[in-house]
Amino acid sequence: MIAWLREGATFWELFKYLPGLILLQMFLIVVGVKFAGLFFSEASINSNDAVIDTVIAHSNLAKQFFIFTVKDPFYEEVFYRFTPFCALLVLMWLKKTKDEKGAAWDVAVYIVVTSAFFGYVHGPGGIFIQGLSGIVLAIVFLKWSALGAKLFKGLLASTIVHGAYNGALLIILLSLHR
Repeated sequence: MIAWLREGATFWELFKYLPGLILLQMFLIVVGVKFAGLFFSEASINSNDAVIDTVIAHSNLAKQFFIFTVKDPFYEEVFYRFTPFCALLVLMWLKKTKDEKGAAWDVAVYIVVTSAFFGYVHGPGGIFIQGLSGIVLAIVFLKWSALGAKLFKGLLASTIVHGAYNGALLIILLSLHR
């Protein structure tokens, strides 16, 4: 896995895989909602109405779409993926992690912890819902950053996937809203 992440990827590959990544995140949301339903009430995990009400309450739909697809994904990717990974790189450097097994363990912990935290801050059930989506975003960040060799490329790639997913979800939710 570490060797595959270190290979990195081109931006053309990102756009080639983008529809599949969005569909994977949609599938993980469905799985996450079903799993979260085992632990939380449906009312507490169903925040779709709150999102749509927020968008509709603001008369400028284009501005809200920009916030959900560009601004928020960028800030979230900096906070939940970029910054923690920079801290992980420093930690790995201090530990002098050289072997593949140690690096794989550190990366796996990074993916799980950052994704769980990303889900947790999204509210009840978020660890199962947005947390699963966060795993996809963490892997995209790691792959396109070539495991830290090109951090800003990874940040841009995960922001694009995050924004495209948010945009697709927002369009679906708006079209289903009564």
